[in-house]
Amino acid sequence: EKVNSDTVSLITSTVQRIRLENSTSFEASFLLDRGIMQEQAAKDREDGNADIVTLHIQMTDGEITAGSKDETYLKSLLEPGVEHVFIGYGADHKAGCLINLSKVNDGSSYMFLDHPTKMGAMFAQIFCPHLFTAVTETTITLTGAKFLDVEQGCEMSTMFLSRVATETTKRFHVLTDRDEECDDN
Repeated sequence: EKVNSDTVSLITSTVQRIRLENSTSFEASFLLDRGIMQEQAAKDREDGNADIVTLHIQMTDGEITAGSKDETYLKSLLEPGVEHVFIGYGADHKAGCLINLSKVNDGSSYMFLDHPTKMGAMFAQIFCPHLFTAVTETTITLTGAKFLDVEQGCEMSTMFLSRVATETTKRFHVLTDRDEECDDN
């Protein structure tokens, strides 16, 4: 549901009516979510809003207690063009399934929340890149130099940035063969 001053009370009351029933079916959830997302995407296209980003956030202990437990099948139910964020809640959550599901596409991820007081920071990490994006899907190619990927310990001539938020400073390690001071070129 789009959030605005007219819909916020409806959304709040809907969430407050949710009641636990002692079972978790990812299958039922993913089927319902996919239907809602496809319906909303169709409305967005009709309204000329094709550039809207849809996030699917699943917060769970990772224990599937109803429906299919086949992770390959469950992944097939996830809307392919959507960023899926799987949040494992609690120190004893079942991380393996959530990590596997998060590999449904390159934009999806797995996160871990061990205490409710950290929820605000986690949701800021999820939403801020979408709310304050300046550049998306950019490739930087160097000639006569290479990027050093410190984490993977390799050199590469191109760097892909999926998203850069406004007012963000990105720093890269760049290797050259030149011994002299760099000029403006």
